[in-house]
Amino acid sequence: MMRLWDFCEQFYSDKRVELLCLDLQNRYQANVGLVLWLCWLARIECFVSSQLFEQAKSLSLSFHESYIAPVRILRKNAQVKSFNHAPSIIKHLLSAEITLERELLELFEARFSKYLAHTPAPNTYGLNDYLLSCQVVDSESAAQFLYAGARSINRV
Repeated sequence: MMRLWDFCEQFYSDKRVELLCLDLQNRYQANVGLVLWLCWLARIECFVSSQLFEQAKSLSLSFHESYIAPVRILRKNAQVKSFNHAPSIIKHLLSAEITLERELLELFEARFSKYLAHTPAPNTYGLNDYLLSCQVVDSESAAQFLYAGARSINRV
């Protein structure tokens, strides 16, 4: 089975995927980690229940507020202010942010993989459900685009 982080590296390297994910994050406050996780689940043909998704969402929110958001704020402040003359600091902050995001995704994989279903159930939760909850305009189109990209990723 393809590991989640390996998938994310390949999937997110597509500039169209990156731009859409950042747009979902910036315009609708969607959590990119959850988006990537749901796309990975589609790639490995696994399904998550709405209850399990809520657990992942709660974990993600807590982890994001405690670790990722503070580093992201530091990085963005460093980019905006006159402090921008130190690009190596911005690079290190971005690296720390990506490392924290990787840790969260690896936590998802370790904690939730044993509870995934291989067949859909009535309470299966998917990317379109999540995007609708974020009030994304044309969520179905965004979900279809991301799912198509996810399914095209080669197994490692």
